[in-house]
Amino acid sequence: MKKEFKIILVSLVFFLLTLLAIHVVGNTLYDTVQYPTGMEVEHITYTYSKEGIVTVSEIQKGNESATLSIRGEKKGETSLLISFFDKEGNQETYDEKYYVHPFGLVTKNTYFGTFHGTYFIPLFMISIFITLIYFNIQSLKKKKTIYSYSVVTDLSIILFSLVHLVGEFLTLRQTFEYLELYIIYDDIINSFSRFSFLIFPFMFLLSIFLVVNNIKLIRKEGYRFSNLLGILLGCFLILGTFSTDFIYRILDQLIDVHGPLGHHIEIFINSIIYVTLGYFECLMVSNILIGIYIHTKKPEIPKDFVLILGCGIRKDGTLMPLLKGRVDKALEFAKEQEEKTGKKITFIPSGGQGPDEIISEAKAISNYLMEQGIPKKQILLEDQSTTTKENFLFSKRIMDKKKKHYSAIFSTSDYHVFRSGVIANKVGLNADGIGSKTKYYFYTNALIREFIANLYNEKRRHIRIILSIIIGIAGLLVFSYYAKIL
Repeated sequence: MKKEFKIILVSLVFFLLTLLAIHVVGNTLYDTVQYPTGMEVEHITYTYSKEGIVTVSEIQKGNESATLSIRGEKKGETSLLISFFDKEGNQETYDEKYYVHPFGLVTKNTYFGTFHGTYFIPLFMISIFITLIYFNIQSLKKKKTIYSYSVVTDLSIILFSLVHLVGEFLTLRQTFEYLELYIIYDDIINSFSRFSFLIFPFMFLLSIFLVVNNIKLIRKEGYRFSNLLGILLGCFLILGTFSTDFIYRILDQLIDVHGPLGHHIEIFINSIIYVTLGYFECLMVSNILIGIYIHTKKPEIPKDFVLILGCGIRKDGTLMPLLKGRVDKALEFAKEQEEKTGKKITFIPSGGQGPDEIISEAKAISNYLMEQGIPKKQILLEDQSTTTKENFLFSKRIMDKKKKHYSAIFSTSDYHVFRSGVIANKVGLNADGIGSKTKYYFYTNALIREFIANLYNEKRRHIRIILSIIIGIAGLLVFSYYAKIL
């Protein structure tokens, strides 16, 4: 059974249980009515404007007020004329209106007014977010490797749900005070904007950091579109949070945003913005967390093979600084393994020959390895690959021929570890990754590329999640419009 289907099934069960709980608990409204000022009430009487809609099952008299237990009997509305008498027979009369919904819920004053059991609505929302957290944690536990874009998506949904969970707990605390239904309803609709503003300080600092880093990257590496990613994303995060005010001004020129229809259209557009923005922000944070985890994770030893991913070499066949860093990282790992376990590792330099290169990248790496004292018999060349996917695919064939059961690790640049691991996983190679350090301004831009790659590779799942939330909000707003809640 797919995870999404399980979540829908559990959510449906919680929804039905919530309706049942509201029917049972909300069928009786405990209405506290204040006594007339200065009157010492001796007894209370009441009459119904329409019989059979509600009944007063109990009256509890206090010093300054009385609590009436109003029980719903059948769908409809009625007014309750409540009369207070003192010892001298003086009378004061109040008129209260009550509504009984089709499923037995009793509300006061308006159709979507105060009712008993308001806390079941935030409890339902809490159960949904806990369900999302639980199933996505279980999904993460089942993953055999961290090198999967679905890992990032699962983590982002957990983060998204956790923040909303805190918000719903705050709402739950208020609902024990008999909030009206429209207030709770409004809180659910606006929970997404609350999320965006809650994490805005972090996102604002991140945006500034991305913009500053990209400016430095452009100065060092030159002007290219890929070097503008940080600036574009930073502007998107900042402008997205404040775009609702701009949208409001445009809508105000086109429709009456103060009228029922215009108000609901405004809420719907704002919800789409905040849902999309909040979801993307969670994906961004998840990418950062995964990157930090991979960067700090120590790979297990011993390994049989270390695969070195090639990149550009100089015209004379020597290594560029980026590639040299990858090879040095592999040498560092090999040395540590040999010191701790006594086991030598086999090096697999991987990379074909480009049109402007005098030798293959694999051969250039091999030459450097031998200069560092690695014997030729400890090196297996893979010099046919032209892409990262081919790096892993062709190297895997070499390792499969050499050994039936083996363990492997690959060495690349730190910003490239996660994406390389994803590609290795896709070709069936279960390998850990290690990364050589690159300049921080380059690393942040690379993280954005990983974020975009995640969006592309998991696009169908992202679209399903965002559309599900938007359809849910649209359904609530359509119901709200015709029921005149907001």
